[in-house]
Amino acid sequence: MSQTIDKYWRSFCQSKGMPAGTAYSAFAFGDSAEMADRLGQLVLSGKKTGTSGAYDHYAEEPLPEKGDYQIVLNSQGEPLCVIQNTDVDILPFREITARHAEKEGEGDLSLTYWRNTHWHFFSKYHTLELEKEFTEDDLVVFETFVVVYPTTV
Repeated sequence: MSQTIDKYWRSFCQSKGMPAGTAYSAFAFGDSAEMADRLGQLVLSGKKTGTSGAYDHYAEEPLPEKGDYQIVLNSQGEPLCVIQNTDVDILPFREITARHAEKEGEGDLSLTYWRNTHWHFFSKYHTLELEKEFTEDDLVVFETFVVVYPTTV
């Protein structure tokens, strides 16, 4: 992690009376600078309270858990806020609900929008990285979160 991220994390921990060694991760949403900034702003505005990823994307990293802390970064790798998972669901793509889609905070908030956008995103990854087809039965990891430290650096 960068010094800026470490400093931000220490500031968060101090403000909450938590040990600075508390585990966390840091990430930017999506796969482009534009997406990272747009989705990061949706989190800061309170419109985005959930995110999803294809289960197979977690082959090299641990699955998220309820209670996990994460620093949301912008496209420049700068901290925007700290979020904490309040729930993590693992379910087939076909079982994502309208409530999940609404929590994502994207587009018109509909399940149709979510399915179209995420089908494209997950399929692209599966094809390019895993060399396999994404299906309705493939698992999705859905994280619900709250912003616990909205202050920016």
